[in-house]
Amino acid sequence: KILAGEEICYQRGGAFRLNAQREIVNDKNHLVLKDDNTPFEMPDGALVKDLMIAGDGTLSIGQNIMGKLGVDYFQDDNKMNYRQDGYLQTDQVPQDIKDPEGRLKVTIEQYALESSNTDLTQFLVKMMENARNFKANQSAIDQENKRLSSFIDQVTRPAGG
Repeated sequence: KILAGEEICYQRGGAFRLNAQREIVNDKNHLVLKDDNTPFEMPDGALVKDLMIAGDGTLSIGQNIMGKLGVDYFQDDNKMNYRQDGYLQTDQVPQDIKDPEGRLKVTIEQYALESSNTDLTQFLVKMMENARNFKANQSAIDQENKRLSSFIDQVTRPAGG
């Protein structure tokens, strides 16, 4: 979770640094939030490179646990909307981050790149569907254009000619 202005948003990247108040911020200088929506404050002398991030989002420096990253799980990734600033927002209610057996639905891996959350087959099917709809609409517009052109020709044709 990120605090961008007054709004809580989400981002997929995890490039963190410290601001002048020793709070953890992202590359756009917005606060990175804990699971209780408060900012992380780094102890004096600690550096971001000293942070360790566990799979459940717990941030620690050595034995000192600083808190858990604010990570929410949403049922439908397709209902996440990108804002102009690149952050994500949704009107969905966050779901429990653990399944009924207590396993995490979301894991965090330090120094790793996130895999794609796009199902290519689903995307291609939607793209083909959109292409067909576009062609159908284009055909309807072309037919209407021909009909109107024919009507205009009839109306504007000189009488007796």
